Amino acid sequence: MLIYAAQRVGLALAICIVAMVMLFGATRLLPGDLATIMLGPRATPERVARLNEEMGLDRPLPVQIALFIGNAVQGDLGTDPLTERKVAVIIMENLPDTLILVATALGWSFLLGIPLGCFSAIRRNSFVDKFTGVLSVGTISLPSFVVGIYVALIFAVQLRLLPMRGAGESGQIGNQIAHLIMPSFAVGLGWVG
Repeated sequence: MLIYAAQRVGLALAICIVAMVMLFGATRLLPGDLATIMLGPRATPERVARLNEEMGLDRPLPVQIALFIGNAVQGDLGTDPLTERKVAVIIMENLPDTLILVATALGWSFLLGIPLGCFSAIRRNSFVDKFTGVLSVGTISLPSFVVGIYVALIFAVQLRLLPMRGAGESGQIGNQIAHLIMPSFAVGLGWVG
């Protein structure tokens, strides 16, 4: 069991490293200067040069990756260039809402997936079984953000039943639940399969 866990952790680390290398490489393919893109067209040359130096964008790609990994291991994820706040602080501020979203999305997937799976197992090769199979593949194939766009268009824009964005007012449970329904459904639907 320990060997299996170690293999999974190693695979997760390898995936993270490959994703970082691809992301850093993709930034080199963007037309123009990355600092200018982040700061916008009205950025002064001095601010662009300062951001390039602060973020190490003026260094070779392998050095940038090594610096990022070294800083990330120490808990320093950098500073947001627009708000000039630490990224780790921003993540920690939003972590409770993210964990609630994940738990609620899992609830949606259990609420929809388990009954559909049980019914399909009982009625094998029926229309419902085939429909559930197609639905399962379809929900796994659709990215959550696409489902989220259509859910928002229907329930927030057309029907005006649910709020469009945000996490709700702190301390107002009903308001927070209303804000949680659409995003958790969009994420949870992809886990139904």
